[in-house]
Amino acid sequence: MKTAGSMEVVSFQMADSTTQEEALGGIRALDEFYKEKLGYRGMQAARNEGGTWILVLNWDCVESEKKASAAMMASEKTLGFKKNVIPQTVTKKIYTCYA
Repeated sequence: MKTAGSMEVVSFQMADSTTQEEALGGIRALDEFYKEKLGYRGMQAARNEGGTWILVLNWDCVESEKKASAAMMASEKTLGFKKNVIPQTVTKKIYTCYA
């Protein structure tokens, strides 16, 4: 089977003091940051009743995801997102997509 990109699935919780508006603003800023990165195909965001968020990001390959993730962690542009996330709650998995 031929590979058709990669999928990054990230789950996390935000600080209790984070409003829905702040959370969504941070996620939008993250999406805008990634749109500037080679290989980014888009994102979906969702939240369950317990307050856990999940982001599903699509990439053309694992290498693109790795480079963009490293850049995101170092960037001031994503501070609005990173400041509200509780680091201990973050889980991330990368999947290879097949056609």
